[in-house]
Amino acid sequence: MGHNGTKIVTMKFDYGIQQLQLGKICKSEHDVQRALLTLSEAGYRSIELNGFMIRKTPFIAKLLLSLSGMGIKKSQRLNWQSLTRDCNFKVISIHEDIDTLENNFEEVEKEISIYGPRYIVITGLYQFAYDDEGELGKLIVRLNRIGRELSALGVGLLYHNHSVEFQNVDETAKAYDILIDGLNPEWVNFEFDSYWCVEAGADPIYWMKRLGSRLKLYHICDRGSRAKGPYMTPILKTDAMELGFGSMNLNEYVKLATELGVNEIILEQHRNYFGGDPVASAQKSAGFFRKMLEE
Repeated sequence: MGHNGTKIVTMKFDYGIQQLQLGKICKSEHDVQRALLTLSEAGYRSIELNGFMIRKTPFIAKLLLSLSGMGIKKSQRLNWQSLTRDCNFKVISIHEDIDTLENNFEEVEKEISIYGPRYIVITGLYQFAYDDEGELGKLIVRLNRIGRELSALGVGLLYHNHSVEFQNVDETAKAYDILIDGLNPEWVNFEFDSYWCVEAGADPIYWMKRLGSRLKLYHICDRGSRAKGPYMTPILKTDAMELGFGSMNLNEYVKLATELGVNEIILEQHRNYFGGDPVASAQKSAGFFRKMLEE
């Protein structure tokens, strides 16, 4: 018991890293192995892989990633099965695009058998009308169908939000509302990303409570700025930041996530790394995780 008679609850969760954060250093297996061992020493225990980083990907996809500052180097040529196994990283999930899941399900089945993930995660859909209720309805049918197929393999399907889901469809509902209500919880649940929620001007606490026990994985990143003054205008542009170095209320988000049953929190700082080094950046973020676990 605490000094005021309140019960002290110790948080328990594992923390992992999104493979995309390692994209910049995926030049050789030696480089990745060294990075994973360094992250293991910092307390990271799991990794979330991406289909486009573990198998051959169209040139246009690699080009778009590179233009957005998230290049993946030679990632597809590396043996991620041995890298994760030898460095004692469990593969908690694999991000896949909806086209692969619908048109090349056998490839996903193969990856499931190799890596043994608990979840497959649908990444954001590009060129999709999130403000169109009819299109959202069609998407819900597709996702429920995929989720049912995956459930037969003992794997859950999760939907990962970005910022687009928080736009209004009408005066009563946002796109995320429609997805939450329409997706069958037996087949599809959620990987919540608080960074993109805040980027959209929405309240993570509200939406995490809205998801409740359907929140299975939590993606975390802080949001702030490294810019130095003087400024031309009073507007300060924000970007991804190491955990605890930005302005987001991450302590409360983590506490709520664990209360809702999340036992795996995944770091994805997609750019703006401390010193330009994604591994050093993840090491700094590990300090936040350790502090939360100690509390």
